[in-house]
Amino acid sequence: FFKQKTAYEIGVRLVGSEMCIRDRKEVIKKMDSLAKIDLIKLDEYNKKSIKQKSGVKIYVIKQGKGIKPKDGNVVKLYADGYLTNGVLFWSNNIDINERHGKYDVDKEARGFYDPIEMELSPDMQLIPGFKEAVYTMNVGDIIYCFIPYHLAYGSESRGLILPNSDLSFIIHMVTAEN
Repeated sequence: FFKQKTAYEIGVRLVGSEMCIRDRKEVIKKMDSLAKIDLIKLDEYNKKSIKQKSGVKIYVIKQGKGIKPKDGNVVKLYADGYLTNGVLFWSNNIDINERHGKYDVDKEARGFYDPIEMELSPDMQLIPGFKEAVYTMNVGDIIYCFIPYHLAYGSESRGLILPNSDLSFIIHMVTAEN
């Protein structure tokens, strides 16, 4: 059984060995502080969320005024992924990356911070819980979703995501087109 790593433990791994100790401590301190702030926000959303039959929990942060996309529509999304301890493990939102000190000019040049574009389909290459959450959305919606481990990566490990990890996401559906 694997224990969820703290922001400090993750920070030690992320900041690298070439950084001086004082700078490394500052980066870790910032990560810990941001994780605590994000965890408070995520906990609030989780308490307000509605549990689906599958175990996925969804809370609409902002109701969009757009259409509900159908299979075959191309949707564009921003998404921020968090571990249960509030540590950000992935985001294509430039503001979130800058706030967390994870902005990368090379990623921006490659379009990493653009919305994710995908055709809405049962065959989308997404974890099942994320796919389920996307299917509940209208264009313009911003939602929180909690994804239990069995609808995330299950017993597999992915970077900062340990086996059997529950995940949380903030997802914003920007557009949907035929």
